[in-house]
Amino acid sequence: MRMEESICTFRAAVFVTFMATRHLSTQCGSRSRTLLSLATARSARRDDTTYALWSAYSANTTFSYQSCNDLREWGCHQ
Repeated sequence: MRMEESICTFRAAVFVTFMATRHLSTQCGSRSRTLLSLATARSARRDDTTYALWSAYSANTTFSYQSCNDLREWGCHQ
């Protein structure tokens, strides 16, 4: 994997983590659950975490055009 692709993959993982955490926070309204999900994500392997978060996020919402624009703003031009 090229360095540019690796950086883009990392940025996408951070973005998905942020969106999933924000979604969980608004869904349950519980700060402790949000903190627990972040702690779990930090302790798991990055690839497994990305897959789990993406699955949770995509099950409740769709990857919107706005999300794609946000990734482009982070430098992921595909």
